[in-house]
Amino acid sequence: MYISEIEIKNFKAFDNIKINCNEKFNVIVGENNIGKSTIFEALILWKFAYDSLIKERNKNSFCKATTNY
Repeated sequence: MYISEIEIKNFKAFDNIKINCNEKFNVIVGENNIGKSTIFEALILWKFAYDSLIKERNKNSFCKATTNY
């Protein structure tokens, strides 16, 4: 799966952040306590919600799991 963009709104310390991802390689660096781990937590939460709520509901419907949300 390729993630082209990450947009986080109202999650922990982030009001609104948008990260454009490179197709081949991405690195998140910075000082301590600025939100690097929060970006990964948001991705894990999205993946959990997608797998358990969205993907499961679409198994028997006309939408495929590749639908963009």
